[in-house]
Amino acid sequence: MDPSGPVQLDMLRRANNVLFSAQTLCPQFESTLIDSLHIAPTSLNNMPGFKVGSDLSYAIYVDQGTGPAAGHGDYQNMPPVDKPEFAAWAADKGVDPFVLARHIFFNGTEPTYFLTRSLEAATN
Repeated sequence: MDPSGPVQLDMLRRANNVLFSAQTLCPQFESTLIDSLHIAPTSLNNMPGFKVGSDLSYAIYVDQGTGPAAGHGDYQNMPPVDKPEFAAWAADKGVDPFVLARHIFFNGTEPTYFLTRSLEAATN
């Protein structure tokens, strides 16, 4: 398939619409997450395409939620307060990492579905 052909250009246009929707629907206090959203070329069964997402490890948790607040079971372990990513996320919120981890452990986090809803929002 021609990478500069009309089908590829249309897929890229649609990926840009999804990216814009994801950046708009992402919780605005998650500035680091918003900045990390991007489009990447991909291939599935040798069919080219594009994917929209983030390389940040916690993006899925912001989208899908965690623990009891998201309808999942209780946690077995505390969130990883010793991981730099978690500490950075806590700092982004202005909260002590241990206090945030304890809150998440007992309550979970509400899902935002910003990635899930971005595809639908981009098609309307």
